[in-house]
Amino acid sequence: MSAQGTIPAPACRGLSPGGNRQLKRAIFLSAFAALHDPASRTYYDKCRARGKTHTQALLRLARHRISVLFAMLRDGTFYEPRLPQTAAA
Repeated sequence: MSAQGTIPAPACRGLSPGGNRQLKRAIFLSAFAALHDPASRTYYDKCRARGKTHTQALLRLARHRISVLFAMLRDGTFYEPRLPQTAAA
């Protein structure tokens, strides 16, 4: 994970200042574009509901997407979004 600059760093939150800047930018923009995906939007909204700022929630979403991508590569699977469960009325 350190190549993406997403390792914990004592001086900052989210993406660390080191790493590949172009890759970090691509991951950040990917998370921003993913806000149109219902599963990603739900994760973002949960972060916002917990008091995170827009940027903090977006960085958490970017980190979450990296974890999903790594699991897909590890398991040799394709992305299958899990739609959020809504409460039955």
